[in-house]
Amino acid sequence: MRVECRPAYERLCELLEGRQVHLAVDGEEVVLGFAADGVTLLSEATLPPMAKLSFSRRTILDLVDGSISLQDGIIEGRVGVQGGIQQLLLFHEGWLTYLGGAARCPSFPYLLERFRYATERAASPLGV
Repeated sequence: MRVECRPAYERLCELLEGRQVHLAVDGEEVVLGFAADGVTLLSEATLPPMAKLSFSRRTILDLVDGSISLQDGIIEGRVGVQGGIQQLLLFHEGWLTYLGGAARCPSFPYLLERFRYATERAASPLGV
């Protein structure tokens, strides 16, 4: 997105500048750090998180596909969230900015299909 949809990338960085988001996807945890000049995948937290979210890969696909909203995912228990209401609202605005930018990136459909394939393959009892 930094290259293919610079305005959305810059808006995302501006929105979340100076903050960190902790994500757990199927139990695997990552920390994203946001600064004016970009987003960084951190090996560990260096600040308290603005938000902590947990979900499955399948839920990510449902969110991206629009079959559930972030709010519905939270209500249904498919998305776990921790954080203050203002920080979560700011994260939600960042999420919408990310999705809007990703939809404008020529490489996104390919990356999404790779993610979808890996998710469906992992969910298969035989891994095929």
